[in-house]
Amino acid sequence: MSNTGDPISNAMQEATKNGDVAEPAVLLSLIAGIVNPITALSDHDKGNELFDAFYQDFGFVKMARATTKPLSPVEHDRLVSLLRWVISELRQWRSSVDPRGCKLAALFVAAQACDWDNTLWNMIPADVGTNTELTGRLKALISSFAVAFTMRDPARTPLWEREAVESLKSAEARNDWAAIGAAWQPFAHAIFPNVLQIQAVRCLFRCGVTCLADALGNLRQTAVGMVVASTLSTSEKLDLAVASAHPYVQFCCLYQVLSDHRTLKQPLSIDQEQLLTKLLLKVADDGPRWAAWMEVFNAYPLRHPALQTALGMALADGPDTAVEPYVKSIVLYPKQAPADAGRQAVAACLSAFRSKASLARRRELWTLAHKRWTDWEFNRADSNQHLLNINWSELDYAIVGYACECLDATGQSNAMNLIIGKLKALEENWYASITDIVTAWNRLLSAFQPYAHAQAAISSGGDWLGGSQQYLPFDPVSNQYVMMKYRLT
Repeated sequence: MSNTGDPISNAMQEATKNGDVAEPAVLLSLIAGIVNPITALSDHDKGNELFDAFYQDFGFVKMARATTKPLSPVEHDRLVSLLRWVISELRQWRSSVDPRGCKLAALFVAAQACDWDNTLWNMIPADVGTNTELTGRLKALISSFAVAFTMRDPARTPLWEREAVESLKSAEARNDWAAIGAAWQPFAHAIFPNVLQIQAVRCLFRCGVTCLADALGNLRQTAVGMVVASTLSTSEKLDLAVASAHPYVQFCCLYQVLSDHRTLKQPLSIDQEQLLTKLLLKVADDGPRWAAWMEVFNAYPLRHPALQTALGMALADGPDTAVEPYVKSIVLYPKQAPADAGRQAVAACLSAFRSKASLARRRELWTLAHKRWTDWEFNRADSNQHLLNINWSELDYAIVGYACECLDATGQSNAMNLIIGKLKALEENWYASITDIVTAWNRLLSAFQPYAHAQAAISSGGDWLGGSQQYLPFDPVSNQYVMMKYRLT
């Protein structure tokens, strides 16, 4: 009979029990003649030779992975014996017996070949972590990781590449997290961990997340932190970031979580949300670093929807000093569509914040947001900004919050009447063009929207984030001239 389902998982269930073992004999023979087999795992050509040797004994593993063809009973038994060998060698590995790392290199090759969905190490028995010689060697390996930015041809390397490398190094030397975030962008999609990095990190994480955190205790290179984080799952990245007190580890893990396309397509789980909230609360206690994180990760909230709920929770429970950097971090520009993803992302954050924060904390955030929104005035400072329709902003949810929780009914009416008065007095000023006066009109109507929506939300108990409903301070039917003059539809 053929084995169906996940061949690795099926085989691992049997491999944890006593039985025959099958070692990759051809691979071990080849490795025995290599001076530094661990280093060979980092070399593309030598690595291919090692895998070719492994597949001479276990070619069916490669075929099954490529075709998803079920294993035959004989192949299944061979896979069980191989995995049993891996487990046994991990438990009994000793540096005195394997000083050059021959067995360790072979273990990593076998693990990489069988790590089909990045889940192999989760199935390895956790007691491999009790092998202190193994964890010690892995810590030493990982702490020695480095990434060199080598130029393909220094004479022909574009100036921007050299400047990008120098910019990143300079930011790292200053521990300037906002600058590191900006400087890392050209390299974000150029990091590809090798077999040694992948398997050493995953193995040590299986030995214990604190072991991996300890191994990264002296990390001073963003690229290495990104490589390490990229080898882990979303939950593992967050586990590592929470377990570590190292700023580089925390930054790189969050950066990779938010950059992971799988995270962008689906929300975080409840457990992942809780881990992310813990991480944000740890960083929030460091005021300057928190402000830099907000600049890196929250300038454009629509880019990081996975961050928003946890961020709202952290703002509710974190220090008072965390609120203002959050409000200041969001880049504001007029939104023509009320369904804009940026507005929805901020609303997701602030809805979570509202559900947990005290009234005093909520009022603090709403007030700071209202002050910034009022000063911004739909980009009034930019003479090239033209509004031909009513617009919205990322901070609308907070402005509605301000109207609902910081103003009473009289205050709300006064705020709306002030805007209505400005609309009536609009034509008393001189404008260079019809576009300018239409812009001034729409800027005022745009400012009117959140106050009017707040009144509607209070009355109906509806959502604080306004939708496509447009609120006018006059009857459009009896004011057709105004509608046509300001091109309202």
